[in-house]
Amino acid sequence: MTTIQEALDKMEAAGVPAAQQQALKDFIGKEIPSVPFFKPDGKPKKEWRIFYGENWDAAWDAVWGAARGAAWDAARDAARGAAWDAARGAARGAAWDAALFSEYIITADLKFEGREKHLKHVKARWEVWQKGYGLLSDVDGVLYVFAVKPKDVKPMTDADARKMLDSQEKRIAALEGKAVANEGKLKRIREILEQ
Repeated sequence: MTTIQEALDKMEAAGVPAAQQQALKDFIGKEIPSVPFFKPDGKPKKEWRIFYGENWDAAWDAVWGAARGAAWDAARDAARGAAWDAARGAARGAAWDAALFSEYIITADLKFEGREKHLKHVKARWEVWQKGYGLLSDVDGVLYVFAVKPKDVKPMTDADARKMLDSQEKRIAALEGKAVANEGKLKRIREILEQ
């Protein structure tokens, strides 16, 4: 695993401007630690598809089922043959979005087609975590967000987080098994269609 200083050293060696290096250092050292993870501010964005539960695990279950259904609908509508990736655990999701935002900082000076749309998406994902909610995924640009019921909003304890992650790891393992089984079926269907 690369330390922050090693990453900054590599950035400097690669010629990444000092301002971007400092922005990344500030993001990792100041912004991430100040995020109120799993302490919702009670003001979700109206464009989010938000799901509540009696506790964090129930909220995760609610959003997971809805996002899975929406993802399958989107895949079917697009006539895609491959299954969508299994949902990541909440902690992995936050880490993923923090890494995504870090990549944006590092590549801030790059110009490419769709840059503004991509940046808007990266910022929207990170904003979910900044506001204390959990982000499961996005489906066709809609963010699937979860939290405990507003009247019961309380921070997630370490025990709650461990329980939820353990539960999600079991689900992911089950989904991975199904994906392997489905891949064999999809391969056979492709073979039949190609005949």
